[in-house]
Amino acid sequence: MYPKIDHKDRKRLFAILGKLGLKEDRASIIEDHTQGRTGSVAELYDHEANSLISFLQSTVKDSADKQRKKIIYYFRAMGWETEDGAADMKRINEFCIEKGYLNKPLNSYTKAELPKLVSQVHLIYKKHLEKVQ
Repeated sequence: MYPKIDHKDRKRLFAILGKLGLKEDRASIIEDHTQGRTGSVAELYDHEANSLISFLQSTVKDSADKQRKKIIYYFRAMGWETEDGAADMKRINEFCIEKGYLNKPLNSYTKAELPKLVSQVHLIYKKHLEKVQ
């Protein structure tokens, strides 16, 4: 059995979720990160908590342009490309408008809004990888 998250990491996780405006989405983020094992911070294993904290911290540090590029990378990795190999921006923007958490085009998201969209797309990417494997 793996060790559970400690108090220090629990505080770090709550702080970063708050900074990203993701406290309300905490359970679904944790559930996706643990592949459905749990949605509770208290039930996170230490290694799960550390990888989630690292991912969320990298999201906070990124500039808006870097965050948009990260989103485009995830979609391209899932095959969202045009015939000439470029990112299918029409499809990506349609996704952002229809299923993005603020329902607007990618370039309309502000730097403060992008981390949550990056997290949303990252979770979709992880599920895509699970299906492919």
